[in-house]
Parts: sequence; structure tokens; C-alpha cells
Amino acid sequence: MIIAFASHLVCSGSTRATISSHISALRSSCIDAGMSLVAFSDPRIPRLLSGIGREGPPPRPPRPTRLPISGLLLARLLDSTPSSTPFGRSLRAGLALGFFGLLRAGEFCFKGAPYGVLLRRHLSWFPSHVSVLLIHSKTDRNHRGVSVRMFRSFTRICPVDLLAEVWTAAPIQSDDAPLLQDDRGLPLSYRALLYFIKQQVRAFGMDPDSFGAHSLRIGGASQLAASRFSEAQIQALGRWTSDCYQRYLRLPEECLQQAAASLGSSCSSTYGP
Repeated sequence: MIIAFASHLVCSGSTRATISSHISALRSSCIDAGMSLVAFSDPRIPRLLSGIGREGPPPRPPRPTRLPISGLLLARLLDSTPSSTPFGRSLRAGLALGFFGLLRAGEFCFKGAPYGVLLRRHLSWFPSHVSVLLIHSKTDRNHRGVSVRMFRSFTRICPVDLLAEVWTAAPIQSDDAPLLQDDRGLPLSYRALLYFIKQQVRAFGMDPDSFGAHSLRIGGASQLAASRFSEAQIQALGRWTSDCYQRYLRLPEECLQQAAASLGSSCSSTYGP
């Protein structure tokens, strides 16, 4: 029956990835119903999926590699964002949250259902840091909420100072108001943040297709790796539940140059200059 179901999906034009997802969902339903899973161990099922992958539409062209927003690029973005308007202050704080907190944009911007909105009551202020309660997080499957602490960096792009900007001068300052607001008091949208990033990197002479809102999270993780933080520390700071974070790391050119010099020196000591 599983093979017949998969074959029907093939005739309907579904891809191998879609069919595999449907089979996984069917298996999950059987687990919930307490049914036997023996049928899913049939070796013909993976062979069928393998055969499906050999035919079908040509593969899509690869997307441009998502580049990180480095600390220097973050500073340029902040300098080009006016702090005289609620929208500008929210953009500045959003950039800091994504980079310093390794947050996903959907965790602090409004992205639509089923994503929530980060509210003012989700912030707790302390002398040395700010605690941000994320009520909707990708890795928080039990929806218990995750607290992320943002400490002072003692620089001109300090995340605590940027959060204080939006906190003290927000158009609506009730507990249930959005933390990041535009000029009308509405929550900062994911599209607005993405549009700003792409427009600015284009103005800086960079390829906008290579940057997105997730470049903030990638940039923060890459900077930690370049600063010799351990893999376990980066995984904990970014709240990754697996080692998938490693594919986001982008070492800066200086690290690659140092690596090349180190490797070259080891060769020179063996074979001469």
C-alpha cells in the first residue's frame, strides 16, 4: 500500500522530496495510532525513492551562497539607518538582535501566521544585560519559551543600547505593544527588514542576492568561530539542537589567509622555500 501510494504521487507530479515527506508523515501517524511499523522497513521503499530521483524535471539552478553580515558590515548598516524615527530605531535594534543574539528574523520580526510578535513585556532589564523571552522559536517544540540574554558590548553598536533606544521612545509603550514598531506603532515586518538589508548592500556595491535577514545569524556565528569560540559554545549560543549550524559558518578572509600562511609554512619547513 505504501508503494502504491508513492506511485500515485509520482503520477501526480510530486517530487521525491515531497513523496518522502508524505511517507514520513504517514509513519508518524502510525506511531501515534500505535500501529506496526514493519511495512516501513521494506527495502523496496528506498529503492523506489531512489528510482524516482533518477527521473523528473531538471534540477533548479543553485541559489547564491548566503553571505554573512560581518561586524564591519553591521556597523555600516547601522550608520545608514537613522535613529530619529521609530522605524529606524526598530531596524537598528533588529539588526543587533539578529547578529549579537544569533536570532532568526522570524523570532523578532512579524512574519505572519503562525509566527508571533515579540512584545515589550517579553523584555526584562538588568544592570548588566537584557533578557529577551522568545515565545515562538524553531527549536522550542514544546512552546515553553526561550530566554536569550543580551549583554553590553561596550561599543558604539552595543545591542543593549540599541534596545534601549526603541524601548524609551516607542510610539506605543504598553506591555502588549510590539517591541519593534514602525512609525504607526505596528510591528516591524520581516519584509521590511529584508528589503532594507538588500537595498543597503546594493548601495554598498555588493550583490543583494547573496544577503538576507538570515545573514545576521550567519554573521554572528561566523564571527564567534573566527574568535575561537568552541563548537559547543556556538551551538549553545545559537540554540541549535544538532550540528547543522556548521553549514552556516563562513570564516572571514583573514582567517583563510592565516590558514594558508600556516599551511604554507609547514610545507616550507619540509621542502624548503
